[in-house]
Amino acid sequence: MKKSVLTLAAVLFALLMSAGAAAGQGRQTLSKFLESCNGSAQNCTMMTYNVIQAGKSSRYICVPRSITLEDAAAKQLDWLKQEVRDNPRFGNEDLEEAQWTAADKLWPCNKK
Repeated sequence: MKKSVLTLAAVLFALLMSAGAAAGQGRQTLSKFLESCNGSAQNCTMMTYNVIQAGKSSRYICVPRSITLEDAAAKQLDWLKQEVRDNPRFGNEDLEEAQWTAADKLWPCNKK
């Protein structure tokens, strides 16, 4: 039951993200998102936290138990910022795609 509730939460999160774009908010780039983090870091952390939670719930990513979701979100934001510094073209990526790219790189599940 718990697994299905978490999976449902992940699906609802994805739908909300898609609905926001469809409602005229348009595509948000990673650079625009990171610029907004300067004034509202809490919102940026919460959005990243939600991506990680959705990925964990659907078993797409595997954050080690020793790392809190808050710390994982902070690490993922740092990774995104560094990627934009190293490759400025990455900043033009769609925010949602960039978040999932970071999550996949930072928190892969070991497939045996």
